Amino acid sequence: MSDTGGRRVGVLWIALACAALSGCFLGGRGDQVVPTRLVAPAFETLFPHYAQLCALSRFHRIGVERGGNAGHAVLYLKGVCRVPDAPYPTLTLCPERVDDIHDARHGVGISVNAAFKSVNWVAYPGRHLFFNGNLRPGDVLDQAHFEATIQTIVDQELLRGVEVYEDRLTGILPGTLEHRIAESLLGTDTAIRFARSVWCTSLPVTRAQAEAVVGYLNDLNRGYATGERSYAYSLFSDNCVDALHNSLAAGAVWERKAQYRLGIRRLMRMGVPANEVVSFAARANLFPLERFGKVYGDRAMRESLARFGQLPARHGALLQSVAVHRPNQLYDTSLQMYVVEGPRGRETKLAGSMIGDARYTDLRSNLLWFEERYRRILDRPPDRGWLRGDAYRAEQASFREYIAGQLAEVRRLLESLDSPSAPAS
Repeated sequence: MSDTGGRRVGVLWIALACAALSGCFLGGRGDQVVPTRLVAPAFETLFPHYAQLCALSRFHRIGVERGGNAGHAVLYLKGVCRVPDAPYPTLTLCPERVDDIHDARHGVGISVNAAFKSVNWVAYPGRHLFFNGNLRPGDVLDQAHFEATIQTIVDQELLRGVEVYEDRLTGILPGTLEHRIAESLLGTDTAIRFARSVWCTSLPVTRAQAEAVVGYLNDLNRGYATGERSYAYSLFSDNCVDALHNSLAAGAVWERKAQYRLGIRRLMRMGVPANEVVSFAARANLFPLERFGKVYGDRAMRESLARFGQLPARHGALLQSVAVHRPNQLYDTSLQMYVVEGPRGRETKLAGSMIGDARYTDLRSNLLWFEERYRRILDRPPDRGWLRGDAYRAEQASFREYIAGQLAEVRRLLESLDSPSAPAS
């Protein structure tokens, strides 16, 4: 849900969504609202590819710009890189595995913005630039570093082939159009923690899943960059969440978001960043694997197992969170996350319970929990499925073989965590 452009419309539609859904939650102010939850370094050594979906808080660049309440969403893909000489933002799987999170070859960050015209998304190399804007802990975010980061984006030609709606740019510093675009994107599309707190769910994926996600995203940009059509951001039908959601759907993580013609249905299905991240975490961790009928009845689950040999409900899917960078001379650092939801407050309750539970934030605790779940599945006799037929029973047999393999993998991962050479937590 990009804050660049359309903010007044965004506030109106969020207000309507709150009224329609009978409940909104706005995180409070203060340093303690966003706990720091970072995965252990061993996570990187155990998983060569992962998809990390993140919700970002609203922002306020002091004296310049305020972002919308709903914040923004981004996607980080480990093991995926930019094609360096492509005429517009294009992705490929990285030629070699890199586990060092400070290395620009580690992965790539993806963000959609309302200002984009010739592309749907732009990609930024490495976690350090994408999330931290190359700031180290204790560094002061000041005007000099802010402008140096703009120049880094220009020098690396990260905006090659990106045309924009210039009236949606918010940059105020002197410079070329490319400098103005880069300035407008800082704190939203890259250098995120300049301006925003971050909540993420990381899901390990297979290489084939990563290829499917990359293929979907490349096809999106190709359609716009070749002039077939111009990208037209829509808050409630094609916002910053939708392309990211559907790219993960291409990897059979979940169902693709449907497009509705009726305004009220589109409003009710509007992607909200924080809700999306909570749903992602819940699907990965709370899906009832113990009931094969639920797996069988979920089209994306069945497709994922058949095509990629992995279920999106699995071990290693961890929640992470970290606050906006401090010390900070340019942004208000007290603004937090916004969630739109129904009257029961399900999303807020889930977010609160999961971020405070080690099973969802700590790698060892997560592995031990899934080890128990996998063992329980195998200890129970299979559902005979007399009313389902042979296809059901055959898929259930394949599912149990898969669970046995996952149990063996979890035990192997736990052993590797206990080995003397394992990275310190």
